[in-house]
Amino acid sequence: STVPFVIINGKKGLVDTDTINVDNYSGAYKMTEYLIKKGYKKIAHITGAKGNADAEERLKGYMAALKKYNMKFNKSWVVEGAFTIESGVEGFNIINKLKNRPEVIFAANDMMAIGCYNAARKAGVKIPSEIGIAGFDDIFMSGYLTPRLTTINVPIYEIGRSAAKLILDRIAQGNETKAQHIKIPVTLVEG
Repeated sequence: STVPFVIINGKKGLVDTDTINVDNYSGAYKMTEYLIKKGYKKIAHITGAKGNADAEERLKGYMAALKKYNMKFNKSWVVEGAFTIESGVEGFNIINKLKNRPEVIFAANDMMAIGCYNAARKAGVKIPSEIGIAGFDDIFMSGYLTPRLTTINVPIYEIGRSAAKLILDRIAQGNETKAQHIKIPVTLVEG
């Protein structure tokens, strides 16, 4: 007999397997909308790693919110990152050198946001008066940033609980039932 398993944040289009995905799209949409409502007009985005499903959904959410609020989309304000602190540093430095500089950077995860903080400090750029920084994930380390980081909370415990429940259901029911696909909602945490 096969071992029951569940895929967490896997590739798109897995139909026959139980999956759990964080609602990356809505999280990025919420964050971009929040920044627009805060009065930011020039919003940059440092994306996650190329080909990563989470990164793609977050970029789509960012783009959708800009479109919904008729904000100007500027290609040079979207910089490819890799979900690492180093790529946040690089992304910040690219954005900081732009002639038409954005007012805020929405990094696709907190690690890159931390990189932005480090690079800003090194460049003598004040957060948030000279440039705003926002993240995604609400990782433990982000609680120590000054000023506090505005980010999207991903409920890790909830993901684990849902995964365990799916596996127990699968053990109880065997493979007769259709695969379940669960989307985990996320919330915005103001810095």
